[in-house]
Amino acid sequence: MTEQITFGNYIKASRIKAKISQRDLAERAGIDFTYLSKIENNKMPPPSEDTIRKIAAILKEEPEQLIILADKIPSNYKEVLQSSPTVPLLLRTIGQLSDNAKQKLLQNAEDLKNKE
Repeated sequence: MTEQITFGNYIKASRIKAKISQRDLAERAGIDFTYLSKIENNKMPPPSEDTIRKIAAILKEEPEQLIILADKIPSNYKEVLQSSPTVPLLLRTIGQLSDNAKQKLLQNAEDLKNKE
């Protein structure tokens, strides 16, 4: 059985891969070392979005992916969701597509963005 990827597990693995100590990451992110240790060991819930963004920058990770892994919705996604009544319908429809179809849709969306 494989271990579930949690925010804490992911941060720990990414920190080790980046060869950064817990103390150094905590100091650079502006949080307490013991708090980071508890997060990495899944003893505490993930920190605020701002702190996650700081950690992502230090570890050179995508902040939105880390925020979602923390079971939060990135604030910039909330703006997109509220920008048009079409967006929630689009998301529901996308959710029913295969991964391959989602990849094609992403490419089409990027092409459209580049033409505008």
